[in-house]
Parts: sequence; C-alpha cells; structure tokens
Amino acid sequence: MRIHQRFGHQLPLAEGFAELDDAYDIVEYGNRTLAQLDAEVTAEAQRLAHGRPDQNRHS
Repeated sequence: MRIHQRFGHQLPLAEGFAELDDAYDIVEYGNRTLAQLDAEVTAEAQRLAHGRPDQNRHS
C-alpha cells in the first residue's frame, strides 16, 4: 500500500489498512489465511465507506 509506505501508522483513518498490510507481510508465519485477510480488508473498506471510522474494527 502506497499510503502505508509513505505515512506508516501516522494516519488514524488508515490505521486499519496499515495493520492489515503488515499482516500480509507475515501471513505465512501468522494464524490467518490470505482469504481471511482479504475479508478483513473488505470489511475495513465497508466500515469506512459507511461513515463509521471511529468504530473499532476488532469488535
């Protein structure tokens, strides 16, 4: 993700995507599959698109 490369974890609105980008980097060592990460990215995009940026994505 270009935003993650440029800003790291400094943009609160994009923090969820930055964390997911990190998770893709270590997917072979973690406990989530690519399909699970893809689903989380989709859910994060929907959360932001529906105007719920302050809702915790982990709840």
